[in-house]
Amino acid sequence: MVDPGSRAARVAQALAGLGDGRRAAQREAAATRKRCREQDKQQQRAAQLDAFRRRREQRTITPMGLPPVEIRVEVLTQNLAEARAAHHAKIERYHARGKRGRKPVPVEQAYRVRRIKAGLDRAIAAEQVTQQRVQAGAAEAAVAAKPATPTRSSGPKRNITDPESRMMPLRGGGWIQSCNCQALTSSDGLIIATSVANNSSDATAFTEMMGKAIAAAALIDTHRPAAAPPTGIGVLLADAGYLSVDNLSAAGPDRLIAVGKQRELAAAAREHPTAGPPPPGATRSRRWHTDYAPPTGMPSTASAATSPKPHSLMPNTISASAASRAAESPELQPNSASTPWCTT
Repeated sequence: MVDPGSRAARVAQALAGLGDGRRAAQREAAATRKRCREQDKQQQRAAQLDAFRRRREQRTITPMGLPPVEIRVEVLTQNLAEARAAHHAKIERYHARGKRGRKPVPVEQAYRVRRIKAGLDRAIAAEQVTQQRVQAGAAEAAVAAKPATPTRSSGPKRNITDPESRMMPLRGGGWIQSCNCQALTSSDGLIIATSVANNSSDATAFTEMMGKAIAAAALIDTHRPAAAPPTGIGVLLADAGYLSVDNLSAAGPDRLIAVGKQRELAAAAREHPTAGPPPPGATRSRRWHTDYAPPTGMPSTASAATSPKPHSLMPNTISASAASRAAESPELQPNSASTPWCTT
């Protein structure tokens, strides 16, 4: 049971696990670099605008090309005022000559004035569109900056009641916060070893459970009557969830581990029957998974896969059986026949 007095410590431990300082520092560093880049761009752009203004003040003719976007309205407004002033001066010179020569057109009809004014109108319209986009972006950023309403599924979580538990997949889909429990029973149904882990794989628990079973069998043998001979463990039986190279080759008693589900073994024996020993040079894994045809008089793999009730295994359970009990079931004997078990 969990000590209620340790709740504060467990809460602090959970909060410490959630507060990953390195990730926060990385986010802050990235934001700082982004701000520095934006400031550099602004400074470079300001320098370009100042250089354009200086060239414009020192010019003898109007610079070629459009002014920068940021000061386009400003520059075109100045150009329009200068063009009007230049045309006014032209009209005054015409009157000063006694109206001799070609009469100038009115100021607003002058070609240069009309051209600059048309460009200024376009620049003003473009600036308005840009301002609207900036305002819309600022509104969107303000909405995005609002803290989201926390939900039950947002962000990482810690279990302060059982911090060692983990999310485990469920058969048929879904997840649950739990542990993977193992139970090892003798042939008469006595539980002789148990374990609890936060790894959803059963294969990793096999050697530990086998060691506990050996110790439990030795303890039982030491308490038998003096006349009773020690039996120990004859054969360990396990389902396909415990199948691995390490589990089959680990030191210990003989073991029979299923190489697949019953329906898969039955389908393999029915659709791809083979006979004889494994092919030369076959790997250990290939020898374990090779489907052999049953000898004459023995049921097919489909029927052999249904073992007697004492040897029928439930998920997450290893059954330890005496060798004499395995001898009573021919379909469980290690031989060239295809069976749902595999032995070292």
